[in-house]
Amino acid sequence: MQLYKEINKFPIVDIHTHVDFHSPFAKNLWQILGYHYFTEMAHSQGMKKEIISSSKYPDKNKTEELCKYLPAMAVTEPYTWLIHLSKKLFDFPYSHLEKDNYKTLYENTKKKAKNPDRLKEICRISNIETISTTNTPWENINGIEKHRNRKGKQLFIPTFRADSLLVPDKITVNKLQQSIGKEISSLKDYEKSIIKRLDYFTDKGVKSLAVSLNQNPATMAVEKKEAEKNFKAILKKQPHNIIKLRAYMLDFLSGLCEEYKLPFQLMLGVERDVYSQGVPGGRDAFQTNGSLLGLKYLLNKYPRVKFPISVLSSTEDKELAVYSRIFPNVYASGHWWFENTYESIKGSLKNRLKLTPYTKLIGQYSDAYTTELIEAKMDMYRHVLSDVLAEYIEGKGINEKEALDIAKILLYDQPKEIFNLN
Repeated sequence: MQLYKEINKFPIVDIHTHVDFHSPFAKNLWQILGYHYFTEMAHSQGMKKEIISSSKYPDKNKTEELCKYLPAMAVTEPYTWLIHLSKKLFDFPYSHLEKDNYKTLYENTKKKAKNPDRLKEICRISNIETISTTNTPWENINGIEKHRNRKGKQLFIPTFRADSLLVPDKITVNKLQQSIGKEISSLKDYEKSIIKRLDYFTDKGVKSLAVSLNQNPATMAVEKKEAEKNFKAILKKQPHNIIKLRAYMLDFLSGLCEEYKLPFQLMLGVERDVYSQGVPGGRDAFQTNGSLLGLKYLLNKYPRVKFPISVLSSTEDKELAVYSRIFPNVYASGHWWFENTYESIKGSLKNRLKLTPYTKLIGQYSDAYTTELIEAKMDMYRHVLSDVLAEYIEGKGINEKEALDIAKILLYDQPKEIFNLN
């Protein structure tokens, strides 16, 4: 417990969230319960999708309906996060949220949201220093640099999220055209538009690029002529080679990371739209037969680019620990999505610490959609970390000071150094 208390003193440096800096905290309880972790579990139990997704239903009605499905979630990790943040940030006096007491929490969230300094209050209570946002390449992020943390540094750090750029459809191309005010009719135009947008992001304090990929991504050398042919085929809605165009674009984006001295976050293993009729954010799953081997071309070609990598299966997690061990530019980063449970993290963390130097690890990120959820999710990781390090202390492998040094490196020093957040 003492070790956890000391670890809990380190400020939160969150390298991956989906927080909207324009509206970073919940205005009512539904804006927390609307997180897909809760809605997908409610929907799988019978809550109607139209109630979750439609603007016809008032938020309070949506909240009341979802609370009917919370009892079956009572031993899930998201429910633990929910009760934790409710007590810490909204003065909720109960240990369970249900249809008989949800109104108390609903009113508390509305009341707290009226505080003009609510964001600062959440960051103070939660000890948050940095929040990395996720931003599309064409997004207007003017004003993101105005928010400051308690040290006077930029609070929200934009991330150039490049998934849509790998195999762009007509919608992506149109949005880029609108953002730069020029027509895109060739691969050269497309590359120039990406660079122009990255320059804009650089002015706003961007600290990384990021993409999510399905399992077994293929990276390889692809001739520009072939990439151009496939790019033009997309514009004309003709057959094209997705694998080779994606490989070319990953190569191109990695080159930009090298030029702009930015880390390239890779998140592997997601299978999109498995349940096509699901609620927003609750349609994706993961595979269990993947490998990082397809990344070897990229990792070898760009030794100066730092690649923080996240995976979704326990098999790939062990492989990631080995890659972090042998590649100087690879870092095992966080415990993503379906791997974000106490038991999964504990096994993964033990494995990583046993296989690779802890200076090659990034502890955790929240992947949160509202600022309130950041500390609740990170707190679970800190409990795991303190439990794992306590075992090493008891086994006489390290002492308490060494354990705290390791914790600080994973939670604070590594994120700041790799993402240049000084």
